[in-house]
Parts: sequence; structure tokens; C-alpha cells
Amino acid sequence: MILPFLTSLHRISGTNAVPQALPPAPQFVVGRDTTINSIASNASSHPPRIAILGPGGIGKTTLAMMLLHNHILRASYPTRFFLSCEPTPTADILENTLADVLHIPKSDRNSNLQSHILDQLRHFSPVMLCLDNLETVWDVETEQPKVDAILDVFSSLGSALALIVTMRGTQAPKTSFEWIRTPLTGLGLKDATLMYEAVSKQSTSSDAATLLGKLGGIPLAIKLLGRMVDEGDQPTHLLASWATHGTTVLESGGTHRLSSLDRSIRLSVFGPRVNDSARLLLGLLARLPDGLSNTSDWLGRVRSAFQLPGSQTLELSIRSLRRAALITERGNPSRFQMLQPVQEFCQKFVELPKEALDTLIEVYFDLVRKNYNRSDRQSRELIRPEMANIRALLLYSASTTTPSPQIVNVAVVYCSWCRWFAIGDVVGVEHVMDLLGPRISSLDQASLLRSLGQLETRLNQPEAAEKYLQRALEIFSQLDNLEGMSHIYRSVGNLQMDMNRLDAAEDSFQSALKLSSKDISPLAYANTQYCLGDLQIRKGQYDNAIEHLQSALQIYSVEEHDTLGSANCLLLLGELGLRINQLQAAEKSLTDALKLYDELEHPQSSARTYQLLGEVFYTQNDVERAESHFREAIRAYTSAGNSGQADDCLYRVGQVWVKQGKVEEAKAEDIHVLRQLL
Repeated sequence: MILPFLTSLHRISGTNAVPQALPPAPQFVVGRDTTINSIASNASSHPPRIAILGPGGIGKTTLAMMLLHNHILRASYPTRFFLSCEPTPTADILENTLADVLHIPKSDRNSNLQSHILDQLRHFSPVMLCLDNLETVWDVETEQPKVDAILDVFSSLGSALALIVTMRGTQAPKTSFEWIRTPLTGLGLKDATLMYEAVSKQSTSSDAATLLGKLGGIPLAIKLLGRMVDEGDQPTHLLASWATHGTTVLESGGTHRLSSLDRSIRLSVFGPRVNDSARLLLGLLARLPDGLSNTSDWLGRVRSAFQLPGSQTLELSIRSLRRAALITERGNPSRFQMLQPVQEFCQKFVELPKEALDTLIEVYFDLVRKNYNRSDRQSRELIRPEMANIRALLLYSASTTTPSPQIVNVAVVYCSWCRWFAIGDVVGVEHVMDLLGPRISSLDQASLLRSLGQLETRLNQPEAAEKYLQRALEIFSQLDNLEGMSHIYRSVGNLQMDMNRLDAAEDSFQSALKLSSKDISPLAYANTQYCLGDLQIRKGQYDNAIEHLQSALQIYSVEEHDTLGSANCLLLLGELGLRINQLQAAEKSLTDALKLYDELEHPQSSARTYQLLGEVFYTQNDVERAESHFREAIRAYTSAGNSGQADDCLYRVGQVWVKQGKVEEAKAEDIHVLRQLL
């Protein structure tokens, strides 16, 4: 499609050019004002050489048209041309198409055609020329140097020519002059909602908002959604269809790249910049919701696990995908990630050999198997950014005819990390169980049910937790698995203790203790002793509590080197010392616990320890240290997202101030006043 547009009448080589107006400025443009204003304001001091870059559908052509219509640029460059390069697969065709736009006679199209083009552009000067979708010809390897040479010739016009190119990807033409690189990213949710409502002429329903969240801020996708809703499609039906058909849902009819989200993405994924090696890597990345960590450790894992087709290295494949704007680097530390629509397209249409997917699964499962210890800082740092990826690969593996032999073990460890990070992914683990069905043993089923019960307990869902734990206990009992039964009794006891059913909890803990052996399973024995110590504190039987806790601490710290278990025991011993007014012992236990929790980077437990130390110092009338520790507790609770406990500590700071005579008692009772004073 060739679109030559002139804003005024000029005589060109004895021929009158037909005056034509530029097409109207695009409607419903949001989120690009800063970019437009920046380019326009700099145009007077630097002749614009603008390369608008980004993935398909991101709004490159729209931004170019907005620049052509900008009043500042229009005043400086009254004559403007817009040329679509989609039908120009070679540099020669590009030159001849531009010659048509400039009304250069056929007789002048010889070896000096570039000179004639320059003469005509100079005749129009000052002139603005936009070459839209230049990548069509520039991406052809044999044509790229020819296109660069043409653009270099144009630059000889200096400030008489403003040049705009739009290109899929992240690369600008390789010219002798510098481009103002203008990479575009997706719209934020607020701007995406504004665009959707302008196009659909409707307010955003909850289903429409969910769909918008899946579109990666791609303006083309947002406009297509808005048009379909405006034409009568219901967001509820479109959302349901998206779950099955993905990116193919959004289309407006026709065959043009802008009439379909699916078609727009396909041009990049199966374009000339992406070879087989890069496309295999793209297929692998599409299975990772959180993307691939850009660290030497992770790249080394992938490099050693996969043999990419041909001689292309992992680094070259990554570079190709970045240049095609199919992946970007985000976060700190950075990760290679994809826009969600591109990811969903690749999941459906980029064929991934089963061996490659199995290898990817094993790479991540191996990570989980080796990093199960929640007390280990390195394990936490490795696992936390990969939780969504582990979940996705668990589901992929479970849905295959031959799941990984390690899938149950990995699912159990994943569940324990969910408890640690307070991620409520009960549904994900349940789905893994449903997909596996009768293919797993009764013992594995019981282990998964136990893990789900513990996760529900962590999420304060006692009824759901009890159901899972009872089902697990039935299976362990049928199998006469004493260790499993002991573990379940202990979990049930913790649940009953949280529900204030203390006598029932004690019965459960005693059952667990009878089934566990200090010699065979010292850690399980220590866990039960710890639980009994916690229970005895709640029942006011402090001597028994100390005995149980010291027994557990001995095993945790000396025999098992369990940092978390030791810290938890010390915390309870400190709390108990505060209750029975053994303040020096309480201070020592809590100080030791705090060191361990800080090492574990466990803000909720650190906050509780700071709070109790504040109470110890307040009781000792050491108000300065009391205030200091209450303040630390407030910071730690806030970091952990526990505003209620933070406010409790703030009240205690108020009481310290009253004791010091800094505030009146009435003000110390007003949380809003305390927040202002703090």
C-alpha cells in the first residue's frame, strides 16, 4: 500500500503534483504524550532522525502519524510524506516506490535515481518523510546494506529533511548518522482501560478488566477488543473463548496484519530474524511465566541442558529474540520475559519437541530437589523468583502421559515453599493431583494431602486443612506408615491448638510422640516436643513447657543444625521467660532468636521477636531500648504486610512516650496522632 500525501501544491519537473492531505490523526491515542512532546521540542535544534521501534501492534505507526500531525513539527516541515514499506521487499523497489511518490518521470529512473530523489526532496524542503514498516525490506539480509546506504544519502540534506522510520524489533538502521531511538512498550493498565472504553463506548466490566490484564498493554489488542465489544461481543464470552483459543480470539475480519492480534504476532515469531534455534528457545521461554533469569548460573544451566539446532549459541539466540522485540529484560536482577499475548501465542503455535520440554522440566525439578531447606538463604534466593515457573512445569509434567518420576517429591517441596512464602496455591497442587489421578501411589497421595493440609493451616483455613489432614491420616493408617501418621497427628494438633481446642491438641501431640522415635527420626521427635512446649505455655504449665522446649532445642541446634527450629524454640522460651518474669533469661533467648531470624530473612518472626524484646525492656523500665525495639517491630511488621500488629507496637511506643512525659495519655490512645508523631 503506497500512501503519498502532500500538504501543498508544488511544481515538480514540469508536472503539477496532485495536492493530497495527510490522513487524519489517529484517534484514541493515550500514553504517548511525553514521547511526542520530547521529540517535537528537540526538533528545532537537531534535525529529526527518528527510529520508532518495538514489537508488532505496539503503536509505532500511530506514533509516526501523531508526529506527522504535531503542530510544532508541522510548522517546521509543512510538506510531509508517508510511505508504507510493506509492499517493498527490495531496496530497488523501495527507491522506485519513493520515485512514484515524488512524481519522478520514468525516463529519469536510471543509475542516477538517487540523485533525482535527492533533488526532488530538496525541492520540497523543508520536508518530512516517514518510512513505515521499514523492517519489511531491511530484514532481508541481502537488502539491508542497500537500505542503509539509501538512508545515508538522504542524510546529506541535513536540516532540510526530517526522517522517521518505524520498525519491528529493537534495531535501527545501521547508518553513519545517529538515530533518535524511540522504543515503545505496552500501555499501563490505566491507559489501556481509557483506550478500551473510548473504542468500546462502554465502561470496563470485571471480565473486560481481566482480559485487558492479559493483553500486555498492546494497543492493537486493546483496540481489537474494544471494537468487538462495540460490535456486540460480550466480554464474558470473549474471556471464556480466550481461555481456549488465546490470541486468535481478537480479530476484526480481513487479512491485514492489523486486523488480527494472532496475525500480527505471527509476523514476528516466524519472521526472518528468528531462526530455528531462537524459535526453540522462544518455545521454552513460553513455558516459563516468570521468564528466565539472566544470571550466569541460570544461563549455564540452560546451556548445558540444551543442544540448540545448528551452530547457534544460547547467547546468539537470546540476541535474536531481543532484536525481534519478542523478549525483553525486566527486573533486578534481570530476567528475560515475554509479553503475555506473545507467550500464549508461542505456547499454542511454536512446536516444542517433547524431549526439549522434558529437559526443561528436569532442569527446574532438579533445582527444587537440591533446594528444599527453607533455612538456607541461598535456597530461598534461588527458589523465590522461580515459584510460578515451578508451578507451571508441575502442571505440564502432570498433564503428560509419562510424568517425571520426581513429580510428587517436587510438588511436596513446592507446597512447603508456598507455606514459607505465604503463597496460597492450593488450587495448583490440587490440579496436579487431579491430573496424576490413579498414576500415583497411595503413599504419594497421602504426602500431597498432608502438604495441602499444612498449607491451608498456614493460610488460616482450619476447616479445609482438617479435611485434607484427616484424608491423609486415613491413608497412612491403612498403609501402617508410622512416620506419616506421626506427622499428621502433629499437624492436626497444631490445627486444634490454633482453634483453641487444647485438650484435643495435647492428645494429638501425645499420639505423634508415641509414633515417633528420637533415635530413628530425631527431627520429627524434636518437632513434636516443640509443639508440646507451645501447648503447655498456652495451658499455663510452664515447667513442662520448658522441659519440652529445651529437649527440642537440643536436637535442633546440636544434632540437626536446624536454624528455623532453633529460632522458634528460643522465641517461645523468651516469651515464656517474659511471662514468668525471668527477664534476663528472656532477653538472652530472644536476642539469640533474633540473630537466627535475621539470618533466615523471616520478617514476621523477626517482628514478633523485636516486639517481645520491647516488652522485656519496658518491664525493666529501660524505655529507650523498649522504644527502639518497638520501632524495629513496626518496621518489620510493615515489611511483612501485618498492619494490625504494627499498630499494636505503635500503641506500645505511645505508652513509652507517656512514661517519658513526651505526650499526654489521651494522645497515646489515638492511633492517628501516634502515626503523625512517629
